[in-house]
Amino acid sequence: SPTFQGGIGVSIDLSGFSGLVGYRARRHTGLVDVDAPGAHRAVDFWEPLHADPTRALILDPGQFYILASKEAVQVPPDFAAEMVPFDPL
Repeated sequence: SPTFQGGIGVSIDLSGFSGLVGYRARRHTGLVDVDAPGAHRAVDFWEPLHADPTRALILDPGQFYILASKEAVQVPPDFAAEMVPFDPL
């Protein structure tokens, strides 16, 4: 069984929200001005990923993803959290 070193396991929800299961970062984009919230369109930086009938998703190594989880995750505003991958094998 995997060791989470004091953390918790989070599952990916491939049933989606209206078919949307997450986003993959686009490889080549402009810079994000973090001092200008709302100044950028998400679609310029993120590619939407939609559920398919098999509920399967193949991840590309080296790509960055934001995926929906089956579990709700909340981090209090005065805390920080890190999500790290683990090897399920």
